[in-house]
Amino acid sequence: MGQLNGQENQALLGQLLTDRIAVKPSVHQNQESHAQTVIVTEYKALRDEILKRLDFRYQLLNLILIVAGTFLTIGLQKDNPASILLIYPVLSLFLTASWAHNGVTILRIGEYIQERLAGDFGEFGWEAFYWKQEPLSVASGFLGKVASSGLIITTQILAIGLAVLKSNFTAIDIVLLICSLIAIVLTILALSLSFRHPSSLWSKKRQDGS
Repeated sequence: MGQLNGQENQALLGQLLTDRIAVKPSVHQNQESHAQTVIVTEYKALRDEILKRLDFRYQLLNLILIVAGTFLTIGLQKDNPASILLIYPVLSLFLTASWAHNGVTILRIGEYIQERLAGDFGEFGWEAFYWKQEPLSVASGFLGKVASSGLIITTQILAIGLAVLKSNFTAIDIVLLICSLIAIVLTILALSLSFRHPSSLWSKKRQDGS
């Protein structure tokens, strides 16, 4: 009877070990599935954030163009002082800073997606594909820089040039002229910060990591 109970206990212990071994892979698979779900959810949220910021940047460029046209139209009227034209470069500086800030944030999100979220799945997505397509990515990036920076800086220079031609160089005009020149320098700085090349940052981080 004791031998029978011992055999039953051994059989029961063996069954428990078998069940535990069978459960472990299932738990591990569930954990991996949950982690992948979290990654996919975060990826979708970040992609939506990128799209929203891209749309906001386009709206800012349109706003800069509208503001430029408004100030140039009003400032060129004979009865209006030249100081009106000199307000635009300063105002466009703040709009450009907001535009550049969103651009830097988009780059940081893209870097995070490639460095953190794509680590378990390998490089994926449009960002990784785009920056590997040399020299097409370089040409496209150059055209984008010319289009955006050219629009902003050209309108600033145009406003200052027209103001100088029209100005009587009163104290207010001189002060606003100095502020406008400083605004152009700061605008160029803000644009340069938003034109970083993310592929070089990703490759540098990979080298540092390896």
